[in-house]
Amino acid sequence: MNSSCSFKDIYYISPTIILISTYDMTAVVGILNKQAIALAADSAVTIGAANGNKIFNRANKLFTLSKHHPIGIMVYNSATFITTPWEIIIKMYRKQLSTTSFPKVEDYKDDFLRYLQSKDYFADEETQKLFLSWYFKNTIDKLINEVLVGQNHLIQNPTEENRQTLIELIDQKTTEFIPILESGEICPNYLTLTYPDYLIYANPIIDPLIQSSFTDNMLVLSADLINKIKLLLYHALRLKETATNYTGLIFVGYGEEEIYPKLLPINIFFVNPVLNKI
Repeated sequence: MNSSCSFKDIYYISPTIILISTYDMTAVVGILNKQAIALAADSAVTIGAANGNKIFNRANKLFTLSKHHPIGIMVYNSATFITTPWEIIIKMYRKQLSTTSFPKVEDYKDDFLRYLQSKDYFADEETQKLFLSWYFKNTIDKLINEVLVGQNHLIQNPTEENRQTLIELIDQKTTEFIPILESGEICPNYLTLTYPDYLIYANPIIDPLIQSSFTDNMLVLSADLINKIKLLLYHALRLKETATNYTGLIFVGYGEEEIYPKLLPINIFFVNPVLNKI
């Protein structure tokens, strides 16, 4: 799991009104003063799966995080985490939390994230591998699309010469991207993940993708280029990034030691829990 508090889409309309929007289909609003918080949200959510996303226009996005204390949570963008609806996760956490309280809103956030981790993120290993495969496939597709900018004739006229040129361009672009990804901020969950350990787990997932994305399209990659692509995927996986299939969680309310209400937004991305434990 990857969490980030960096939002480009938070708008401070006034000192007490905050609009948080994602894409054209989603908006949530929080109105804060020294005594209370008022929250509102539209009903559009994205239901994600390994083979794509669907948008639904009727969903609950506002929940109480505790039945005993003034703390709530708003959900936007993706309504599921891997395959489990956030509504189910939140209700299970609320039951476990019971009468427990924390000094600050941030403490509720930290405890909620620990709860997710303790439950293996509500996904078995096969589901995790399926989502990791989808992530790798999506990254490979982005690499190919970058290469094909202004070069569509290479696939429209697939001569042997054009195929070889395409392979060379893929090699160049992969070599270009690796240091860029390597220099980015690493997700804390993957700080200790070594490249050899990653290969042990990821090779059985990546090799079929190389076959379907390249070999089946008569693009025979060298062993060196295949290794470069695996290294690129390694750095992309470890990168702390803003992805389109994230969930926005906004923790709002009062901690026991807080005089005024707080609003704390974070982004949650999928990170493979089994791979994280290697």
